Amino acid sequence: MPIPYFYLLALSLLIIHEMDAIRCREWSILPLLSRVKDETGYLVFTATHLPLVLLIFIGLTTGGIFLPVVRILLDSFCVFHIILHAAFRRHPQNHFESGFSLFIIAGTGLAGLLDLGALVL
Repeated sequence: MPIPYFYLLALSLLIIHEMDAIRCREWSILPLLSRVKDETGYLVFTATHLPLVLLIFIGLTTGGIFLPVVRILLDSFCVFHIILHAAFRRHPQNHFESGFSLFIIAGTGLAGLLDLGALVL
């Protein structure tokens, strides 16, 4: 199986985006977490990423049928993630305004879409 470069790019950009998401306090635009104290929102937002990151690393290290499944799930999330950011773009607590933040978000979705295409072909 060839190295899934677009998957690795999508994964890398997603990790960078999550670092940026903490800087931009992304939990403050999410319906449930926007109601809690900032420290609680940070803790819950960050902790809920552990299963996602673990799943990604399991997919990378076990291979077999599990990697394509994880790739499809991650790629689909990356594409859907752009839709979520577009839906919340006018939210008053949305601080993803820099060109760099928008590049990371768009790049993640594009890389996920390209990897989905590579899986289908």
